[in-house]
Amino acid sequence: IYDNLYSSLVLKTGRQVEKSTTLANRHITYSSLIPYFRSIYVSPTSKQTRRFSNDRLRKSIRSSDFIKKYYLDKTTTDQVFEKTLINNATIFLGYAYHTADSMRGLSGDMLNIDEYQDMLSDNIPVLKETLTASEYQIFAACGTPKTFDNPLEKLWQESTQNIWVIHCKHCDIHNRLDTEPEKMVTEDGLVCKNCGKPIDPRNGRWYSLQPQNRTA
Repeated sequence: IYDNLYSSLVLKTGRQVEKSTTLANRHITYSSLIPYFRSIYVSPTSKQTRRFSNDRLRKSIRSSDFIKKYYLDKTTTDQVFEKTLINNATIFLGYAYHTADSMRGLSGDMLNIDEYQDMLSDNIPVLKETLTASEYQIFAACGTPKTFDNPLEKLWQESTQNIWVIHCKHCDIHNRLDTEPEKMVTEDGLVCKNCGKPIDPRNGRWYSLQPQNRTA
């Protein structure tokens, strides 16, 4: 996920796989590299946004000696809903569950929406309007779907649907982690669902289910 500069990214995953950490790293990396870059983070609720701002974004920034040395000083802002760096890059943070009115009038170069499955469909076009004036227009949506009827699932169906498959060197098949995981997870680690022999999750690759689609 970190290896390419995707202009549009959809992460439909399980819980506790570092989705929010990935978004925080995207904000920090782009803001550090591009002066005056404006990025926007949105989640459904104020509580979720505050947690992301404090537990993910602030801790990542403050734990980096490089960022502290070259990108922070007394003039930079470190608030819950706004953070700035010396190069005049700004990270805006907001929430939009019942309404996206608080985000109207805001402009950015990158928009990251967390817990996308809980967003109201009517609010999403308003949020995406924040990118219309940017030359970058970088977008990412991530979350864990609870049903098959939600905005994240719709976005996933429009994407290239890249999944991680693990090759088995014993029987030469590729194992999908999202189908029949009960056959693969054992007390000793992952095994091939075909032959039952051990497989290494690092010995895998991305496989696109819908390569003709444009969204990664």
